[in-house]
Amino acid sequence: MPERPAPGRAVVTRRAVTDIVRAAVLGSYGVAGFATPDPWGYLVRWLGLGEPGIRIGLDDLRVELHIRVAYGLPIAE
Repeated sequence: MPERPAPGRAVVTRRAVTDIVRAAVLGSYGVAGFATPDPWGYLVRWLGLGEPGIRIGLDDLRVELHIRVAYGLPIAE
């Protein structure tokens, strides 16, 4: 008699989640880009070490965004 298959497990990296969130946010109407919450964020972005406007927590899938909105656009839009 064949054994029952064990439940699978998916491994998701922080980089993959960040790329998906970045594409979704930048594709949204009125979003001009990501803001830098602290002064060191400019250096991090310039060195290519990450996107300081996106913080991802994978333990319970928490996403924190700091975005810039296009000037003159109603926030309600």
